[in-house]
Amino acid sequence: MPHPWATLLAVSLGTVTVTLDSTAVAIANPSIAADLNVGLSALEWVTNSYLLVLALTLIPAGAVADRCGHKWVFMAGVLGFSLSSLAIGLSPGAGWLIAFRAAQGACGALLQPSALGLLRAAFPGRRLGTALGVWGMALSASTAAGPVVAGFLVEAGGWRSVFFLNLPVGAAACAIGLVALRGAPTGADRSPARPGARHGGRGLAGRGPRPALFPVALFRSAALSAGVALTLLTSLVMTGTLFYFTLYLQGVRGLSATQTGVRLLPLTLAMIVMSPLAGRAVTRVSHRVPAVAGLAVTALAFLGLAAHGCGADAWASAPWLALLGAGLAPVLIVTTDAVVGGAPGRWAGFASGVQQTAMQLGAVLGILLLGPVLTAVAGDGLPDALPVRATAASSTARASFEHGLRAVLVIAAAMTATAGALGCALHTPKAKTRKAQRDTTAEYAAHPGRPSGEPHSESRES
Repeated sequence: MPHPWATLLAVSLGTVTVTLDSTAVAIANPSIAADLNVGLSALEWVTNSYLLVLALTLIPAGAVADRCGHKWVFMAGVLGFSLSSLAIGLSPGAGWLIAFRAAQGACGALLQPSALGLLRAAFPGRRLGTALGVWGMALSASTAAGPVVAGFLVEAGGWRSVFFLNLPVGAAACAIGLVALRGAPTGADRSPARPGARHGGRGLAGRGPRPALFPVALFRSAALSAGVALTLLTSLVMTGTLFYFTLYLQGVRGLSATQTGVRLLPLTLAMIVMSPLAGRAVTRVSHRVPAVAGLAVTALAFLGLAAHGCGADAWASAPWLALLGAGLAPVLIVTTDAVVGGAPGRWAGFASGVQQTAMQLGAVLGILLLGPVLTAVAGDGLPDALPVRATAASSTARASFEHGLRAVLVIAAAMTATAGALGCALHTPKAKTRKAQRDTTAEYAAHPGRPSGEPHSESRES
């Protein structure tokens, strides 16, 4: 990459549109329900239609990016995501809204794996951890700004204006990407040299086979597989708890959209601070230490929220929300580096697709699995429809919802603590030197079906 930091800026802006949309939808959900006259089940599908399509198409999109080049797939994803956001903002009813959200998920699938693939190419070796830390900080900043900006937009111009926000951000990402990614390799020139090509190969004779669409040999790596599983579990508890915690703040406590965004600021501000620190830690120590420590802190934060987060006093929940962000940030950075950085460059898109698929599938499972838990524990006191216009629910409904939410948070803490065993499988070496990175890339070029660290044994291959 001729401009690595400009590439990082373009990639961050592109993925920020996805993050802004995700956080904004959570804030805009009550306004959508009131304007379109839909219930909780329809709101769940507004979120899940996007997440399901995204999860189903991420891996194929990553494989296509490896074959066709990450540059143009990334640009197509940014453009498609922006246009589908415009269509969502113009939707006349809930059915159209859900359909366009599904289309938005397909465009997000093109964007996200190719973005991480571009980062992998721009920052090889041990520099990838630093780049991922900055990238994670940008995503955390957009997560922090999303609820507040969305709250102002919902109150000033309605929920539709929230989706229109993606248009200027997507336009900026496309403009910078056209300049920063000018030298990015395309699908035609990404094929690595065949073994022995340096010794007399001519013209196209030195080109090796194009990347396989589904290189399942990658999953022979225990660290990579553990990173994927840990990504799924982390996303499950994070998205599931925050989805229902946001509904609690607005629909039960009666907070406005802006007040809800401000209430969640300690979480996202902690992630902004911890993401670059976690990225730096990845380059200096093994993945295991920050992953296990982050999971322990996250479990403790969930327990603290269960005890003190369900109340009118914002100061009581703020320390635990900050602790939750401080625990989640290193886990997300470590798992991304373990999966994307643990794969060879020629399969970076596929590995990114796998990691992002685990993230989105975990989000869907978090909403679908934790919702019945909340409903079952809350019992008959839970109303059929929650208030959406900054009106607090009745004392009976509030007590029932809080009871169910506490059960969800305790279950999330137990699942996070159990996931610590997966963190112990992330045994990445303490430093990924440039020489080791070159050796790994050469090994994949010569033996594209063999995962990193597997010996060159022809008898084993046969």
